[in-house]
Amino acid sequence: MHHPSSLRNRGPILEKILKLIGSKTEGLKVFEIASGSGSHMELFAKELPGISWQPTEYDQARIPVINEVLKDYKNVKPAYELDTRSEDWGVPKDSQDIVYTSNVTHISPFSVTKALFTGSSKILKPGGMLIVYGPFKVKGAFTTDSNKDFDTSLRSQNPEWGYRDVSELEREATAVNMVLKGVADMPANNLLLHFQKLDSDSNL
Repeated sequence: MHHPSSLRNRGPILEKILKLIGSKTEGLKVFEIASGSGSHMELFAKELPGISWQPTEYDQARIPVINEVLKDYKNVKPAYELDTRSEDWGVPKDSQDIVYTSNVTHISPFSVTKALFTGSSKILKPGGMLIVYGPFKVKGAFTTDSNKDFDTSLRSQNPEWGYRDVSELEREATAVNMVLKGVADMPANNLLLHFQKLDSDSNL
């Protein structure tokens, strides 16, 4: 049911998330974009039962799969269909502590990435975090030849797909009162980017 890569990377991702949020997890609300098969949340919800988790997914056909995988977790709400480019994400403004997504920006049009930041800035509480995992370019360069080859393959399938540069995401964050706080190296040549929503009266 789960892709092998999602089973491999979810543990290291959880370790990084734990370092970011610290020990005070009780009552936090996490909103996941593109939950896929529910693989990541399956582990996260088990290890962090004090957090309320909200899965979402662009592909409507995956919604029943996600809900079946996560049905026994009382701290997980039912998944629902969501396109980040929608005006309404289904939760109140300033209500979420964390927005999390993985492996989305390189296999979707850049409009999806732009909307990821616009929507996250609306639903995150001031000081809330956006965590983005996946493969990226850094300062205009691919981190490995294999990443360059994969980018070429993606663009041959859809010219709107492809690796984004970290600076592109940082620019989108700045435009909606968010700031890049950290970039962590991850297994399989991926990165974990950590953004924070600033208070309304904060300046960059």
